[in-house]
Amino acid sequence: MIDSDQQKTYFQASIDRKKIEYLDQEGNRIESNLNYTLEQVKPDKKSREYSYIADAALFKECKSGHIYSLSNIDLEKG
Repeated sequence: MIDSDQQKTYFQASIDRKKIEYLDQEGNRIESNLNYTLEQVKPDKKSREYSYIADAALFKECKSGHIYSLSNIDLEKG
């Protein structure tokens, strides 16, 4: 891939095409204890609650209980 500054980024797909590995600036594997592999995940159906009171929009993810403040723009993109 080439970004807007014309810098190249290299990735290598696994044989089963379910993982990609980030490579160094020369396209070689990165020797590190850190994980440079991205794995494909299955989408998770979310159970959620949305409320809108007095110009304050809240989104609650039911499984974790996390509550997020939203703007109408966020919801339109959502």
